[in-house]
Amino acid sequence: MYRPDVDNMGVNLPKHLTSTFPQEPNAEADAAPFRRPGLWRRSLPFAVVAGLAQASLALPPGPRSVGFAFASNSLFLLVTLAMLLPWHRLPEGLTMTVPVLYVGCSLTLILGSGASASGLGIVILIPLVWTALYHRRRDSSVVLIAVVMAQVTISLTPVRVADAVLFRRAALWAGVALLIAFATHDLRARLKRTLEERDAMLRRAQSLQMAAEELSNKLTVHEVLVASCRLAARLASPSDAGGRRAQYVRPAGAWATVVAQHDEANQIVTQPFPVSEHPELQEVLRTGTATSCALGPDRFGPTVHDLIVKFRLTYAVYVPIHWGGKLDGVLSVSTREHKQPPDLLAYCQAFGHLMELALENARAHELAQAQATTDELTGLANRRAFNSSLDHRPGRLSFAILVIDIDGLKSLNDTKGHHAGDELLTLVARTLAATLRSGDVLARLGGDEFAALLFDTDEMGGRDVAKRMLQLLRSAPCSQGAPSVSIGVACGRHDANGLQILAAADAAMYRAKRLGGGRFVVDGDLKAQLPALA
Repeated sequence: MYRPDVDNMGVNLPKHLTSTFPQEPNAEADAAPFRRPGLWRRSLPFAVVAGLAQASLALPPGPRSVGFAFASNSLFLLVTLAMLLPWHRLPEGLTMTVPVLYVGCSLTLILGSGASASGLGIVILIPLVWTALYHRRRDSSVVLIAVVMAQVTISLTPVRVADAVLFRRAALWAGVALLIAFATHDLRARLKRTLEERDAMLRRAQSLQMAAEELSNKLTVHEVLVASCRLAARLASPSDAGGRRAQYVRPAGAWATVVAQHDEANQIVTQPFPVSEHPELQEVLRTGTATSCALGPDRFGPTVHDLIVKFRLTYAVYVPIHWGGKLDGVLSVSTREHKQPPDLLAYCQAFGHLMELALENARAHELAQAQATTDELTGLANRRAFNSSLDHRPGRLSFAILVIDIDGLKSLNDTKGHHAGDELLTLVARTLAATLRSGDVLARLGGDEFAALLFDTDEMGGRDVAKRMLQLLRSAPCSQGAPSVSIGVACGRHDANGLQILAAADAAMYRAKRLGGGRFVVDGDLKAQLPALA
């Protein structure tokens, strides 16, 4: 059976879901004929028939041989007492002693009642039927031999019959016994296989449901890809596969890149490889249909060949993943030194559909998040994103906030139209962004107002950035003339209230605007700083 897995993202797969595929049919693997639960229910029909046969010795004309009758009753008592033994503590091979003992019991019963003429010959089948139902095939062979030997003994008592008759009787009994034993064992095997296949289908449906629930909780495309590789490797391959593996490959022209992967042997593909070296991947990309194959390294190009040999991969399934109406990539599930179940391809295809749905959901969430935190016109962060960055500043770092307002934007909109105003807004946004370091935040707060959040800086740093902004805007190419802005600068320690610093910068900006614009004012300064004074 498959072992339960606890993955590195905290998902604990229940034990009843960790066996995804049916085992090879083996109706005898769990044979335990005398296991205590249900023993009396199983043995009661046999005991009733055997007990009636023993009791029939008391009916007229009575036993022909008191010695054989006594031996039969003694053996019957031993068989009954044997049912009470703690078989779970005894060697497995001893379980055969019970049906063999009853063969002896049946033999002495028949001999005690007058051999074959008594009509009790049929009881010899009781141990054979019991063994066929509850023991292994080899156990049935032992009982079959014992039954044939008993029939030969019965045939020789009390009068020796012709050799041909003896041979015919032994052959017929052997044939009937074989028919009963092997037909019953075959029925058991087929029933067990049917139940295992049904249980496997149920486990697969439940495991796919669990996978769908987990994937639906992933809010980014990258999270979906990483979780999909992990789930595909662990749900689609047995735990004894020598290190389960799955990867997501995305083609880009003549090359393919592994963008997400899960490998229990910690063997990771880091470099792109040519698509031309991978015929199976080429076929999937060409047809858009899933496929599976044994990984014969000689069929692949040198880069892929070396990876297959290095990772000891033997079998793989390739499932195309469509996203946004086109083929986005290929999910590959492979194993090491393990033959995959024949229906793995269909199972991986079903998982691939779940993956596609999860990718669509994650894409929609990312788009919604972008729309909620991005200014549509300029592509900058909006007020919500700016406030979030302000609330989640890195600890123990001083910071500065610059509030920038475009001078005369309303007049431009009124005289030349909003198209000219939008052009100016876009130019100012692009120019302001060029003055900031990587990691700083520039946002459009609304209308003609922008704000910049500078991390790990002080008042001098804020002044320098404001000067660069004014200088770059003076030389920015614009059909409406050089843009003019008013800038307010305020600084705070790491423990300062971000909204208060923002309000101080906003107030400084209004001071700069009242002084005529085209300049910056630092909170606390007595005078505005003009571009010429920079």
